[in-house]
Amino acid sequence: KKSTTAYNKEDKDYKNSNKGGSVVVLHHCAISPREGRALSYLLVFIPGAIHLVMFRQRIAYSYASWDDLFDFIFTATLPYVLHYLLASNGVLDERWRSSLNWLLKAGTSPIECGRTLRGAAVPMAISFMSCMSIQQRYLVPLCARISYIMNGHDGIMSASLATLFLSLGTIFGYVTVWFFGRQNSNGDFLMGDYHEDIFQLLLGLSSVCFGLSCSPPWAALPIPMLLAESLALWVITKQLRYAFLTVFVFFTCCTILITFRLTFLTETVEIVPGKQMLLKTFAKVSMYATMWLIIVIGLVHRAPGGVGKDFIKKYDVTGACFAVYGFVLSAMEFSLLRQPMPVYSRDSFEFGRVAAYSASAVYCTGLLTLVIMWHLKAQKLVKGMSTVVASSMAIGKMIAVTIQPNLVGVDNSLSALYLRWTAASLLLMTICCPYALKP
Repeated sequence: KKSTTAYNKEDKDYKNSNKGGSVVVLHHCAISPREGRALSYLLVFIPGAIHLVMFRQRIAYSYASWDDLFDFIFTATLPYVLHYLLASNGVLDERWRSSLNWLLKAGTSPIECGRTLRGAAVPMAISFMSCMSIQQRYLVPLCARISYIMNGHDGIMSASLATLFLSLGTIFGYVTVWFFGRQNSNGDFLMGDYHEDIFQLLLGLSSVCFGLSCSPPWAALPIPMLLAESLALWVITKQLRYAFLTVFVFFTCCTILITFRLTFLTETVEIVPGKQMLLKTFAKVSMYATMWLIIVIGLVHRAPGGVGKDFIKKYDVTGACFAVYGFVLSAMEFSLLRQPMPVYSRDSFEFGRVAAYSASAVYCTGLLTLVIMWHLKAQKLVKGMSTVVASSMAIGKMIAVTIQPNLVGVDNSLSALYLRWTAASLLLMTICCPYALKP
């Protein structure tokens, strides 16, 4: 193993050899070790330093909350975790990786050279700090919000109990991932015939702990376990029947939530021009759209073969389903863009109204639709026609929102949105369809 000084000397020799017009090449990578080392330092340490400089007075303020500290820890540790994933999976060149200091190089040696628990102690500790900051800053308030939705004011989950259950769920989740497919030196599973049973037990314990962090009723406790089991079986086996099992569990959870929380509300949402629907009905439409999306993912993430494979491929069922989901998603986003939502002060007084949905979210879903559709097209999972239709609707949606992003309180704004979206989508389809059709 060479030291950092040796790599720096090779870099100087390489630059000196190039000054005289020589074509001697000592490195096969585009970035030399010195430049790569400097880039790693910038990527890992600059975000935390910038956050500390910008918010130093807020962090050091006597009335600062724990959220400020968690934000700093998250900003400082996440770049290190991402850099560790790149270095440990061979993305960085070996000369680049070896020239790093011990903090960035710990636990990143190639697998064939062997990795020890002692070497991975520093990445594990920093990853643990990052996970805890995310948990305390974002997941604990989310658990309190979910428990309020399910149980009302009297059943809000305390922060300490939510932290305990989330930590236990994370620990069992890590153990489950480590235990999955683990074999001994003889090539056999660790627990023999009971290996799969213990894996499902660990997965169930993790899901139950995550479920308990939201303070659900005891009768609903098996639901997160069943959801985790069906989702794990679907991901591992890629069989469509487990995707439908996941859809069934999701339908059960949403039906219980809608029935107990939205039945007696009289709020309405305008889904199409001149057509109002209750908030409960709108929630059901959202539920069915999400179930439809899970089915589309099941058609893509599917094991080779299976019933109806030739039919699905011949008639492009996956692309048609994704295009239908894009249409329903656009209609729901348009209705929420002009739906006013009250804004309250700290004294619980309403002082204004804003849109329940933002234009930036429309741009995010539109760009995500484009990326997914063209990735499926590159993988030959959908045909060109469905790609053109779904992409045209996504781009037309973004164009329609860009023309007039603020729609709260504007008359006939929903009709104008649909008109602009239809015109832009049809124009794009007319332009692009000749290139997608085969002669």
